Amino acid sequence: MTFIDWEIENLRIGLNLYRLSKAEGGKHPSWETVVINMMTSGVTDDEFSIDGDEPELKPEALRRFATGFSVLAPDKLRDIKAFLIKEKIISDAPTSDPEQLRDIFAAKTHLANETQEAQEFLRSFAAKYKNRENKSGDNQIPNVILNFTLDESGMFFRVEEHCEHFSEGTATFIRGEIVKTRRRGYAFATTGLNMLHILLQGPQKEDRVVYAQTHVEEVTDSVTQIDFLRMGKPIRKSQFSSLSHQKTPSPTDNIFHFLLS
Repeated sequence: MTFIDWEIENLRIGLNLYRLSKAEGGKHPSWETVVINMMTSGVTDDEFSIDGDEPELKPEALRRFATGFSVLAPDKLRDIKAFLIKEKIISDAPTSDPEQLRDIFAAKTHLANETQEAQEFLRSFAAKYKNRENKSGDNQIPNVILNFTLDESGMFFRVEEHCEHFSEGTATFIRGEIVKTRRRGYAFATTGLNMLHILLQGPQKEDRVVYAQTHVEEVTDSVTQIDFLRMGKPIRKSQFSSLSHQKTPSPTDNIFHFLLS
């Protein structure tokens, strides 16, 4: 079997996704552990022999391959592919859609702060936050709820945004229908200041929203309030007004204040 460049890159990403999915307490399994798991999976040609001989594939060789510093022989690539398929990290179907973990890994590589301090910061978040502007039930103000679930790896959040707001247009804020949307994604602590960044995807591919924390507050046991800059589809009346009058929205139109719910 011959592997072309994109297939080899897919295996590299898959190995890193496997380690991310098996992380515990913020720590990835070692490459030695990955090799052992592969060789005892029952789907590889290379394995531990009954005489106790070690497999040909060494942990350092696997690490160098996964980090892009080397290329392995085709028989080793076949074993990696078979193992990743068994673990449901990749699919054997050539046109299959990538899993959400692939996006998480890509964002994590470029954004995430993986220090112990960052992990403690993530653990300080509760499950649900609601924008405090709407605490009085004002129907002119969008109702936004953010639900945070800490991933088993302890390195990022899985996040859901539930939003209720009137549809675009001045008149619809008086007589319009309420639009309900739900977006899903993930969040990381970024930079040395542990600023939370949230990346969300709606039902349509182009419906993407990003939240960036706008200030750092001293955290004790838990985060009770937090402010975010929200970038994405407008949901505030002031944002729609700016668009209808072809004005540049004020930066404050995109600042949302959340309280522990």
